[in-house]
Formats: sequence, structure tokens, C-alpha cells
Amino acid sequence: MQDYYELEQIREEVEKVLKNNKNLIKKIEKYIEYDFMTASKHGGQYLHTTKSKVRAKIKTDNLIKLITEDLNLPLTTNQKLSLKEKGRVISVISEDERSQLKNKQIAKERLIEKIIQIINNIYPKPRIIEQKEPLYAKEERIKEKKIRSQIKKLRKKIK
Repeated sequence: MQDYYELEQIREEVEKVLKNNKNLIKKIEKYIEYDFMTASKHGGQYLHTTKSKVRAKIKTDNLIKLITEDLNLPLTTNQKLSLKEKGRVISVISEDERSQLKNKQIAKERLIEKIIQIINNIYPKPRIIEQKEPLYAKEERIKEKKIRSQIKKLRKKIK
């Protein structure tokens, strides 16, 4: 298990990566794949004859590669497993507009937001965990307190 300071350093690296938004988006765009299909919403005959519905997706293996190789962030085996639990593919669908191009842009933005959220969840801000005081230490502390109180009682003036 990693200690607090290692986790804190990793989190600082993650925040640096997330702040450099343009560079991050370019790296993510390399791995995005698109599927086009006919939309099923309202919009008339035009909508049902063109493939304006867009699905943007990224494979979890490519996401792991993006995080480890392109962003140079460490991934533990537990973090890899938690990513693979989400399925083989992380996808987003957009059929908000009648235009395929606009839907593609919307889907890409949603997928990037989702990936950034996943990265934030993988690398949470570290917390200091309070450890329970061992029994021998507690007994020792109480014994020292009793000795200290006896000393203070002896200092009092006699009336």
C-alpha cells in the first residue's frame, strides 16, 4: 500500500495533467472511435434518412494505455481492474441535433468529460487516516497522568 506522501505526489501530477486541457484533449482524441446510426428522435423525414446519431467510444484497454503511457500516471492492478469492471468500452451517445457533425462534437465533449471524471475517481485526494492508539500506549499515558497529578497535589500549600 502506498503511503500518504506518495499518494499526494501522484494526485499533484494528476492535477497538472488535468490543468493542461488542450494537450489532454489531443491525447484522448487519438483513441476515440465513432459509430453513426439513424436517430430515433423527433425531427422529420430528414432525421430518419440520415445517420445523424453518433456514438463516441473508447476501449478500456486504450484508456489504460492513455493513462499509463501518454499521461505517464501510475496504475495499480486494482485501478486497472476497476476500469475493466466498467466494461470493454466506455461510450456516449448524442442525437440532440439534426446534424451529424454537431452530434459528433457533442458526443466527443461528453466522452472527454466522462474520461476526466474517471481519472479523478481513480486518483482521489489522499486522506490522513487516524490510527487507533494501542492499548499499551494508552495504559502508559494514563500511568504518566497519574504520576503527574500526584506531583501537582504535593505542590499545594498545606492549610
